[in-house]
Amino acid sequence: MVTTIKKTSLLRSFRFALVMPIALSLSSVTFAHEVGLQLYSVRKQMEQDLPKAFSQINQWGIKVVEGGGALYGHPVEEYRNQLLKNDLQIVSVDASFEELRDNPIAVVYKARYFGSRFATFYWIPHDAAKMV
Repeated sequence: MVTTIKKTSLLRSFRFALVMPIALSLSSVTFAHEVGLQLYSVRKQMEQDLPKAFSQINQWGIKVVEGGGALYGHPVEEYRNQLLKNDLQIVSVDASFEELRDNPIAVVYKARYFGSRFATFYWIPHDAAKMV
């Protein structure tokens, strides 16, 4: 018994076999990450009314944030309690280059206090005139 495969059928199967893994991998990437917020983005609102700012972030459906370096004039306990009250998790605390250089264990303690495993710094001091 000889099986005959039409060229168009074979091409269609080949195309499906090639396209499906790509489509599945793209769709899994789409749902792999949560949307978070860098708290610096709402610094003015946090200075004016911290509970209201954190409540608003929660109402937006955001659960993960980056921050905790600057407390915008609030005691650290109040800041942390407002995060917990509004079901917000700091995934990365802010730190300065100097903090990480001079006292990295303090940055670790700060991260652990907020329940984070990561720290972020945004700037390395340098003399721009000497940069090439």
